[in-house]
Amino acid sequence: METMPETNIAYFDCQFGAAGDMLLGALLDAGLDKQLWLGELKKLALPKDSFEIAVASVQRSSITAKKVDVITHDHVHERKASEIEKIIESSKIAEPAKDLALRIVRRLAVCEGKLHGIPPSEVHLHELGAVDTIVDITGFAIGYHMLGLEKSFISRIPLGRGIVKMEHGHFPLPAPAVARMLADVQAPTLDFEIDFECLTPTAVAIMAEISQDWGRLPRFEAIKSVGYGAGTKDAPDWPNVCRIILGS
Repeated sequence: METMPETNIAYFDCQFGAAGDMLLGALLDAGLDKQLWLGELKKLALPKDSFEIAVASVQRSSITAKKVDVITHDHVHERKASEIEKIIESSKIAEPAKDLALRIVRRLAVCEGKLHGIPPSEVHLHELGAVDTIVDITGFAIGYHMLGLEKSFISRIPLGRGIVKMEHGHFPLPAPAVARMLADVQAPTLDFEIDFECLTPTAVAIMAEISQDWGRLPRFEAIKSVGYGAGTKDAPDWPNVCRIILGS
């Protein structure tokens, strides 16, 4: 009888929210080789020394998780989506990673274009145009490819509660881009109340692009590793982490 080839799958458990740096931290904690990953990140077509990466093990409600910080030395906080695409297209990273990163950026651009009534190529990504966001997106795509992941499943996610200050003023949570992208993929949510922005547009764009299904835990033939990515806040009653389970 012919043996079926293994499919490498991931379950992103984001019941307390997600941000781009948290997803990156989870990949690294689950076994992504940090040095090889950093070597690939250097192939990004950004000015030399425009950013550096700090990775640390931290505690979130007694859970040890990886915290990733992108320290930027570039003071541009706004780029057109088309400019970010050119940066990624000009990079020397592997083609599958480049393709995923471009699809994530285009998803953000299409969403912002709908919100503001302009073509995606003309969208100005304000906070999302900064180097740290470009590194979060491209770094995730590189790590996803390096781990050989083929299918991903995402848990139900919380929306957060409160007000967030953005480039165009104050808005209720979830942020407009988050709400629209979740509607585009009909993602299921949780009623767990978190009183701050626990779900960022970058994370939602990443998850929307890679998700095979939402809310359903896949059946693993074998679980191979588990990783935790830490958020900035250390909440008192629950761990501000996202968890990834890798297997086949």
